[in-house]
Amino acid sequence: MKTLIIAFISLVAIIAKAQDPSPDRWVDDGQTTKITLPQNGRLSVTKNAIYDLYVMENVAQWKMSDAPLDFLKILNATGVSETFIPMFLGHNQTDNRASMFMIGSTNYTNDYGIEPIVIFDARKYGDAEALTDGSEIANRALFRWQSYKTPYMTLSAKGA
Repeated sequence: MKTLIIAFISLVAIIAKAQDPSPDRWVDDGQTTKITLPQNGRLSVTKNAIYDLYVMENVAQWKMSDAPLDFLKILNATGVSETFIPMFLGHNQTDNRASMFMIGSTNYTNDYGIEPIVIFDARKYGDAEALTDGSEIANRALFRWQSYKTPYMTLSAKGA
């Protein structure tokens, strides 16, 4: 019986240690928690983030260690409750180069044919969750290029 109790206690200790999120990887200053990722780079978040009132909801943010003022964010572009409009924000204040740079690439072998490398697609769905019943946009503009809130060019649904 003593052997069984000792084995049980040892097993509980091993399980508790296995569930330990490596506290040496966590640094918490009271407002921000910084996490050093393990070698495999995998991070699992299982709790909703807490955010300040009256700020845009920050879904994710990445920074480079050698450019602490530059970042890439995914935000909620609306302040309307129960609405999510994903916004990608690239910010560069280290120098005067581009703040967002997107590349679609292929290899030399596949550089043939008529299919484009990058496609920008605006569409509507009857059921967006299932991605079924899709069709072309008929009325709203497809794209708009603007600086802050001043529009400069709009591509209509008819392509003009």
